[in-house]
Amino acid sequence: MGKFETLTGIITGAVMFLSLVLVFAITSFKLLNPTLLHEEGTLLAIGMMAIGVCVNTWLWKEKSHIAKEEYSPVMESQVRLFKTKALTDLTVLIALLLVMMLADYEWAIYIDPLASFIVIGSFLFSGYRTISSSLPDLLDKTIDEELQLEVVRALADYFDEYEAFHGVRSRRSGNNIYIELFLEFDGDKKKF
Repeated sequence: MGKFETLTGIITGAVMFLSLVLVFAITSFKLLNPTLLHEEGTLLAIGMMAIGVCVNTWLWKEKSHIAKEEYSPVMESQVRLFKTKALTDLTVLIALLLVMMLADYEWAIYIDPLASFIVIGSFLFSGYRTISSSLPDLLDKTIDEELQLEVVRALADYFDEYEAFHGVRSRRSGNNIYIELFLEFDGDKKKF
């Protein structure tokens, strides 16, 4: 289940990267073919973005609260996703308001594509953080260095008790970290 949670976090990051590609393609097209926004469509978009900022900010705070109570890779990726969505919706809202207020200036047609580059940067940063924080758990790099040293100390303390060491594997499930040690013991030793 822990691996599935981690994989879900990576999928969320991948969706953010796909969104980044889509926004980048549209932004590039808008920069090459700048046009004025239609007033009616812009007013509708301003209303939708205002609602989006409120909803995504509420979801971001709600998911943050849940994630503080019990860590989960899925919740962590959800926190990043809604934080990114709230901030990008706010960026788009500000850009649309500026376009409406500065419509008389010729250069105002570039405000929307430039704001899109800010959105692209936030998707890139957030998607990278989501994937890079989930990937170590899938690659059995769940435990930090301090905990690794504890495992090594325990193995050293009981060095004479086992015949061979065949590896260690760790995984995370929520707040729990599971460490599996693969040791070989002398078959002639009796159990205590």
